[in-house]
Amino acid sequence: MRKTGCPRRRHVSIAAVAALGFLLSTPRASAQSAPYLFDLLKRPAFRKSFDALFANERNVDEWIGVFQRTDNGVCGPSKRLQAGDTIYIAADVCKPHDCAANHLQVLFSDNGSKAAALLRSPRGLRWFGMPGPQDRALLEQLQ
Repeated sequence: MRKTGCPRRRHVSIAAVAALGFLLSTPRASAQSAPYLFDLLKRPAFRKSFDALFANERNVDEWIGVFQRTDNGVCGPSKRLQAGDTIYIAADVCKPHDCAANHLQVLFSDNGSKAAALLRSPRGLRWFGMPGPQDRALLEQLQ
């Protein structure tokens, strides 16, 4: 005859083991996650190519300038993309409290030396960095 408490204890111990496994794996997972745009911009090559996108541009949205100076923007993790033989790093930032209407997608060369960007805003699409057809297609596909 089985004791009624055994199955309940087994469920508790399985749940405890699962929770412990999750807690132990979480720091490792976040350490391996892709860098955010503000992390990429700590690397000199990425910073230089990002800042160059806006250096000679007029009427750049104010929130982009604020992000350049302060890293104050909403970013998602970057993604590595491949188109043909070319590897890219795609990153993004959007205007705080207005992400749906103001979103900047940035496409970097793998080493960060080149960048192109697409801004989606209420005024429409705006390109930065003179992206070629392949870069434009990749930026348009990113959301």
